[in-house]
Amino acid sequence: MNLFENTYIQDVDVLERNNIKNDKEVLDDVIRIVASSVGSLTNPYNIANTFKSRNNISINSNTVSLYLGLMISELITLE
Repeated sequence: MNLFENTYIQDVDVLERNNIKNDKEVLDDVIRIVASSVGSLTNPYNIANTFKSRNNISINSNTVSLYLGLMISELITLE
């Protein structure tokens, strides 16, 4: 297990507490995208586009909004 997973994913138990299954990699990538955009204005639509360009996988901006809400509620990030 790496430091990222230990700090943001396992210790916080975001996945288990919110019944997110089979999306660990997606949540990891969304967190990385948000972390890399610190200091920039962004929104779920832009994050979804960045996800698609980096991973060549489409993710709905509503899903990104859900994950951002979970991150905020788990105090991983602030609005």
